[in-house]
Amino acid sequence: MAKVQYVTSLDQVADLAPAERDQLRSVGERFVFRSNTYYLSLIDWSDPEDPIRRIIIPDRHEVEPWG
Repeated sequence: MAKVQYVTSLDQVADLAPAERDQLRSVGERFVFRSNTYYLSLIDWSDPEDPIRRIIIPDRHEVEPWG
């Protein structure tokens, strides 16, 4: 059985578009990000509304006072 590999930075998420990574930089500076490669592999990266993506990848509005 393969060892679980954790991803602890949005910069390590290879399938995240560079523009989206830049938008999320402020979220990553404020909140800890942690996932594993298995859950990231389940994301349909062509669908921005993919339910697993919405659970794992933070939203840029999370740093807003109302977010």
